Amino acid sequence: MERLPIHLDLNMFRSLQTIAAAERDTIDGVIRNAISRDIARRRRSAEVSGVQTARTRAELRGRLAPDFRTARNWADLERRLGLKGFRIVSIADELVLQNAEHIAICNLAMLGHSDLQLLRRFGPRPDHTAQHRFAREV
Repeated sequence: MERLPIHLDLNMFRSLQTIAAAERDTIDGVIRNAISRDIARRRRSAEVSGVQTARTRAELRGRLAPDFRTARNWADLERRLGLKGFRIVSIADELVLQNAEHIAICNLAMLGHSDLQLLRRFGPRPDHTAQHRFAREV
């Protein structure tokens, strides 16, 4: 097992000491266990979202359609989606819908909104995350 340095502030270190003592474990063990649980949770969530049926996507598309239809710009769309527990991020040059736990649900094209369509409608995103992909086409 490779050892890696980790930088923690004093409050976090003290909290980990307390947890480790209560669990009769080391701080390393507590951190390893927490990371293992997080990886397992992310895998389970990815499996669930990766096995989305057409019906599930259609329900999500219908739920979010009014927000996409009435949004005036990127900020307005982000605000509307945020109220429903979602956000848009760029992953591998693709606009992706994430849930509140930062787990990718699907790309926006699966919801009927291609990157190019949204870029033409709203212009480049303020954070420039998707702008370079279609720079010549816009």
